[in-house]
Amino acid sequence: MKYLICLFMIIPSLANAQRQEAVEPIISQDYQYMVRQERKPLNKLDSFIARHRIPLKLLNRVYGYQQASKLRISDTGTVEAIYTPIMQIVFKGSFRTLTELRTHNRLPALQSNFVQGRNVNGATAWRGPETNEAFSYGPAASSLEFDGSAYPFDNNGRLTEKGQGNGKPAFIYDNGIFRPAVHFTQEAAINAYASKNYYKDLYFNLSLKRTTENTFIRDNKNWGTTLLNNIGFPLGPIAIKTSYTYSGNNFSNSNRTGFLNRVYQNSLLTPVSFSNEQGNRLSPTQQRSFSNSADNALFLLNNDNAARWRQHAGSVSLAYTQGNLELKNMLSILSTRQQDKEVFQPGASAWPNGMSSDRNATSLNYTSRSELLLKWLDLYKFNSSVSARHLFTHEQTRINYQPDDLSYRYTRDANDILLSASAFYNPGALDLGLSFGNGFYTSNTAAVNAAFLPFFNLKFGARRIMTDLDMTLTGGFRRFNSEPALNQSMSAANLLLLQSSQVAGYRPVKEALRYDGLAPIEHGEWTSNIEFTYNYRYNLLANFYVRNTRGDVYPFHSGNNLLLDNIAGIRKKGMELTLTIREAAEQHQDIKHSHIISFVTYRNKVSYVKDSYNGLPVAGFSNIYAALLTGQPLGAIVGNDYIRDDDGRLIIGNDGFPVVQNATKVIGDPNPDFILKSMHDFRWNALQLSLALEWKKGGVAWNGTQAALDYYGRSAVSARDRGITGYVFDGVNPAGNKNDLPVSFYDPNAPLENNRWVRYGEAGVATDYIQRTDYLRIRDIRLSYTVKLNRFNDRMTFSVYLNNLVVWTPYKGADPAQFLYDQPGVSGIDFFNLPSAKTWGCNILFQF
Repeated sequence: MKYLICLFMIIPSLANAQRQEAVEPIISQDYQYMVRQERKPLNKLDSFIARHRIPLKLLNRVYGYQQASKLRISDTGTVEAIYTPIMQIVFKGSFRTLTELRTHNRLPALQSNFVQGRNVNGATAWRGPETNEAFSYGPAASSLEFDGSAYPFDNNGRLTEKGQGNGKPAFIYDNGIFRPAVHFTQEAAINAYASKNYYKDLYFNLSLKRTTENTFIRDNKNWGTTLLNNIGFPLGPIAIKTSYTYSGNNFSNSNRTGFLNRVYQNSLLTPVSFSNEQGNRLSPTQQRSFSNSADNALFLLNNDNAARWRQHAGSVSLAYTQGNLELKNMLSILSTRQQDKEVFQPGASAWPNGMSSDRNATSLNYTSRSELLLKWLDLYKFNSSVSARHLFTHEQTRINYQPDDLSYRYTRDANDILLSASAFYNPGALDLGLSFGNGFYTSNTAAVNAAFLPFFNLKFGARRIMTDLDMTLTGGFRRFNSEPALNQSMSAANLLLLQSSQVAGYRPVKEALRYDGLAPIEHGEWTSNIEFTYNYRYNLLANFYVRNTRGDVYPFHSGNNLLLDNIAGIRKKGMELTLTIREAAEQHQDIKHSHIISFVTYRNKVSYVKDSYNGLPVAGFSNIYAALLTGQPLGAIVGNDYIRDDDGRLIIGNDGFPVVQNATKVIGDPNPDFILKSMHDFRWNALQLSLALEWKKGGVAWNGTQAALDYYGRSAVSARDRGITGYVFDGVNPAGNKNDLPVSFYDPNAPLENNRWVRYGEAGVATDYIQRTDYLRIRDIRLSYTVKLNRFNDRMTFSVYLNNLVVWTPYKGADPAQFLYDQPGVSGIDFFNLPSAKTWGCNILFQF
């Protein structure tokens, strides 16, 4: 009751206390300090609290890899993400060291039984170097011994029959010039870039490589240096890139004249009874060799035949992009200098008084390439563009020969312009494309300029034509013109003035007299491709092409000059099939693998030869060469053959041997039927095994090396067959009756010049030495192991490999893929072509 009484007493006072006044917050500095300590800075999204269910529009893109530093919200309902730029400076690099051991691959089969000499008075006899005997048709070394006398050509004395000397048996000397070669490479590279929001604003690359090699030809060393530098950076809407490359090589001996082939030739022809190692001079002007018609291989290697090659290349490119417009320009300059010093000291077989030739060649190429690209109607499924390209080239070549005081100067300024348009349509499962245009070509060396050089390309692509199967068809045509490069020396054509037996005197000092006044080489090419891709793993690409070339330029001799002319038309057609098998993205098996198999076949045919040039030799020698002949394959081999009757039977002379035809004819086609290559890759964790194979089917070559070895009695064949008697050649006599005359291949009672091999000369009968050049080779085997060193993805890779390990071929010489005197593209002619190299290598790569 007392509580109720108190309530009634208070109510009047409460009613009197209600007043309409604003409530002021109580401000406490201690409270505010505690709030600031406990609460983190307000998140920008807190502002959304007051805007529940109000839609906001985002003004810019949101990047998942970058966190917004703030959000700017306007009263109009828009949100803008404000990002803090991500700045990075990244350094990467690598260091590689490579060591290789190289040995020569297969060599021609030689005999090691019979010594220097020939048949004398019905018996074979040793004839020493003082007789200048060049042949090895003497007696067996096993029937001879030394007499111990003082003899300048052998420290052990002269050779005589067993029982008439000092009892010391004749030695079989090894005059090989090959040794295991060691190749060493070190390369370091630094890559650095600065980026803003993961876009490179500045990049810098620098690499330096140094190589040294003791080649597998003794007394030869090569070394080289390469420096590469790239810098790129943006300047507003313009991207700038610069590059500089320096390359330099030094060689102990220049092989421009086939000098090393000449060394190889003399080493093979040296009789087993003569040692080149025992000295290469008898006096300051007389070399010590097995014959005055030949050279001591080591004497040749002691000549000063150094070669130097230097090249500087620099470029600056600018790219401007603004909306649908792109402008590009690249300026580049290439400066090359090559010095070849070719010397034969007094006493050389072809140069008894010695010979010296200094060749200095310099070339300067300046190029300006400009491009304009304008995109129009750049829509979601359709886009098109027009473009213009201008290529200006300035070529300048200077060649000097001393002491001949011969000088050649060539200069060319050329403009190549291309105007084009393209359109592409992609309506879902289809890809349709069309591009077309026209080119223009002018130069100060061309007799005529070209203003109609059209081209067009078509594309049709279809995805999912069957389950997981895509298909793409492309095709096109283009016409374009070209001219011979001024820095491509034509001096190799001087070899065509010599027979194969005269190569010791080969000294090419004549270059093309001029390049101006020629018509441009005209090319018209049709191409088509069909590509199938299944499940993104299997890809089959077929490429077909036909190229017709008119007015191809070749050198020829006129009087004392080497001239050029538009001589022939060439038609080349071919096909290439490539099958690629990739790993599936979802594969998780321990061993992963991928494979690439390619099949290439082509045919080259000379469609016409101008005027009186039909049969023009283009590579080789005057007696055996590759020629231009209407209707024949390009590079058809021309040489002599035996006389045959209408049925193709050999005509046998009255001495029982086949009769040689004086005229030459086509005797072989060096072009292959096809080339099949395959590359296989297997990976298991950090291990990777790679294998590359190559099979070439078809094609032949003239084995002039075998012909010369047979002629001089140094081949295994001449040793094996020199004892054959009573042999009857299959053929008919001049009267047309079957031949029945027996012959001996090497009759000691007949002059040496009448034996089976010497009678036909050093080159033999060309058709006897046409051999198949099919081959199957293991191109590369490589095993690699990669170790990740840390979480920054630094890694170390160890690799061991074998290159050109095995070559299976029916060819009887060295590697049939080697070129004559290192002349590029000269196939089908083998005259002491150097063997290929077999390489064992170890590579260590450190990447950081």
